[in-house]
Amino acid sequence: MAVTAFPASTVRQVNDRANMLRRYLEDYIALNPYLADRIRRRDERKLERQLEDLKARHLRLADELTVTHDKLEHCQERLAGLETPSWYEVPQQVLDKLDPLERTRLLEAVQAYRVNAWTPAAAVCGMILEGRLQKLCRENGIRPGGIGDMIRRLGEAGLLESYYQNLAQVGEFFRHRATHPTSEEFDREKTTLVLTSLIILVRDLF
Repeated sequence: MAVTAFPASTVRQVNDRANMLRRYLEDYIALNPYLADRIRRRDERKLERQLEDLKARHLRLADELTVTHDKLEHCQERLAGLETPSWYEVPQQVLDKLDPLERTRLLEAVQAYRVNAWTPAAAVCGMILEGRLQKLCRENGIRPGGIGDMIRRLGEAGLLESYYQNLAQVGEFFRHRATHPTSEEFDREKTTLVLTSLIILVRDLF
């Protein structure tokens, strides 16, 4: 399509005409208070709408910030739950009461616990506990059996003293043998209970 070229003088004339009309409009507005007021009100309404939009956006951002903050707190709580407990040390008096194999197993369980390997740590502790319960049964003429059965029989014989309830709870984590837990995976809470119970029982009871 052909483009019509206008002479430069014509373009200047158009620009001059537009500038003149703009000045006429500005002068007219300046001399007409009613029109000037309407234009000012229009601009004010436009600014008010922009202000309302900014307020609404601020509220949306505040809500998003609150949700993000809640998510961050939740993540921090989960992270705190996964942090390795630096306080977990086995007392020497407990280690001294264990035979070499039990001592090795318990130290392995503690190492597994420190790296959040809950199920291996609980299973190893269960093996030590199972062996100790079997020994206590044989020493007192009680027929050994599954972990839960041994805890019940020893408790009925009054040999577990005040530790019976705690041991019964630990026993629920295993079906019959320590290598057959009732749940596929242990969490930190269950593993802590198993490990702590074993250490206390070896120290005070077994």
